[in-house]
Amino acid sequence: MSIGDPPKPYFLDIDTGSDLTWLQCDAPCLVPCRVPLCAALHTGTIHDENCNQCDYQIQYEDRGSSLGVLISDAFNLRLVNTTIARPVLALGCGYDQQFAIQNAPTPTDGLLGLGTGKISVLSQLSDQGVTKNVMGHCLGGKGGGYLFFGDDFVPTSLMTWAPMSRSR
Repeated sequence: MSIGDPPKPYFLDIDTGSDLTWLQCDAPCLVPCRVPLCAALHTGTIHDENCNQCDYQIQYEDRGSSLGVLISDAFNLRLVNTTIARPVLALGCGYDQQFAIQNAPTPTDGLLGLGTGKISVLSQLSDQGVTKNVMGHCLGGKGGGYLFFGDDFVPTSLMTWAPMSRSR
């Protein structure tokens, strides 16, 4: 995905079980704690709305983790009509990542959270009216494929839909 202004390409792991998208980075544009997306990130925990920055810590099932702060930046998305949308979305700026396999090199720049929570990229795009809260991942028969957001670009044949689980 291309993120930032000017846009820079990032290679992200796709995770439909996580809500927060994060990059390994230094914090440029912090999101204050009073922003509703910060509260959504901290659902079920004590949350101080008067703090200067919205911190996060995520533990994954494989015992990996990401620690950082919530930031906002422009996501550059090519629409079906070939125009570029540049919505400003909240994402994590991770400054301390732990991986399940010790000393394993990370082949990506971060994680693309496509879960069902309010902080997910899909939910934010839907809330801003950019696209519907729908995504598809088409896998090619000989490798490759593509990921799409919204319902504007749906192949007309050779497509099998699988609903996302609502349970955690």
